[in-house]
Amino acid sequence: MFRPAFFMTLATLLILATPVAAIDFGGQLIYGDDTDIGIGGRVEIPTPDLREDTRIAVDFNWYFPDEPANADLTFWEINANWLHTIGTASEGAPAYYLGGGLNFAYSAVDFNQGGDDSDKDLGVNFLGGIALPLGALTGIGELRITIAGSEQYTLGIGLLF
Repeated sequence: MFRPAFFMTLATLLILATPVAAIDFGGQLIYGDDTDIGIGGRVEIPTPDLREDTRIAVDFNWYFPDEPANADLTFWEINANWLHTIGTASEGAPAYYLGGGLNFAYSAVDFNQGGDDSDKDLGVNFLGGIALPLGALTGIGELRITIAGSEQYTLGIGLLF
């Protein structure tokens, strides 16, 4: 059985093995076509030893989906993606990237008249985006398509520092 603890363990090991100055942390605002608006946190860790101009991005997103009448709905996801910068990124210029990875999605519904149901799914991500230097911060814009798992496309914007 697959558990979210795997993602957390992997992220912790990568963070511990990387100099703190090289790690970017931030937050993001997400829109999912099935789950509406969400907020999340993101960590990006460079992986130049694996391949130049690559990094691992791990994020956790909590969504606020429209709830059906007489029910409470919960939806969150964890993503671990490997990103590759496309072209030559120059200082102060936008950098474009493509990537892929894994998605773990959790959903639960609690019916007010009694009963509940939950589901956990593992999926595959395909994504692309832009990283825009903003002084000490980096703005990101991203489109992600998930097959299985959350089975949706998402649009996200965020800031890394």
